[in-house]
Amino acid sequence: MALFTKQHDKEDYIVLGMYLMISSDASIDEREVDGIKLILESLPRFKGLNIDEMMFNAKSFILENKFEGALAKFREVESEDMKKTILILAIEASMLDHIITDSEEDIIVELSQAMSLSDEILENAIDVISWKYSLDEH
Repeated sequence: MALFTKQHDKEDYIVLGMYLMISSDASIDEREVDGIKLILESLPRFKGLNIDEMMFNAKSFILENKFEGALAKFREVESEDMKKTILILAIEASMLDHIITDSEEDIIVELSQAMSLSDEILENAIDVISWKYSLDEH
């Protein structure tokens, strides 16, 4: 089943945002895929959903629509809370290897802009996720 054609559109946006992050450098590491899956499995809203299928569909959506088309899809998100959730989880996906690369940073900024989020929200989200992952280093 394709993305955005069923009742789980909000979850589709989350998975697409996270998948954009791990594919931003044109190579997808299996650890990143496993990391996204673990994150999604920990979220109550994904209970009972086929995460593997959703991730496959996100990858297919990006291939069919290219990055620009996939990013444009986020302009449709209306809820401020949903926008923030998508951004935070996308940033978390970029931190699975404990560093935000230049290509990931570009996608994060473009994703934030596509959803019309303020620079303050973007900076706060990056700070929070960075702090979370810096705990692993101490």
